[in-house]
Amino acid sequence: MPVPAQPSTETRASPAELFEVVVLRAGTALFAIDVQVAVEIRGPETFGPADPHGRRNLEVRGQPLPVADLRRLSGQPAFDGGSPAMLLITAGTATLALAVDEVLEIETPDASPDAASPAQSRPFNFCSRHVRVDATRSASLIEPQSLLAALAVRD
Repeated sequence: MPVPAQPSTETRASPAELFEVVVLRAGTALFAIDVQVAVEIRGPETFGPADPHGRRNLEVRGQPLPVADLRRLSGQPAFDGGSPAMLLITAGTATLALAVDEVLEIETPDASPDAASPAQSRPFNFCSRHVRVDATRSASLIEPQSLLAALAVRD
């Protein structure tokens, strides 16, 4: 005789919610970005000369890429002349270099509701929300197009 299935007590995420993110640390802030927009992880890098508007860039294979200093954009002290790690990403048709302290890991975010502390409840203006990367950590989810817009306004 078949055994009846037990009702599930777990809430399952829809397939649209299941994606992988690259987790980054910039100063004391954790960020996450969809792995599908990641192009390349690079080691310590030195910024190129600033453009006439004071914006930093990074030359990669002969192409200058705009640098998004995630420390500065999150209200922390900016990198001075370079950063310990870079993540190159695509934002629409543009490629950006994210200056960070560390590229940590690739994770599948926890689909359960985020129980972030009040200090983490408001994401940065270039992030859409927080995602739980494990039971103890939450990261601000970067939206590449919003980050591109934040660079245009802030720099």
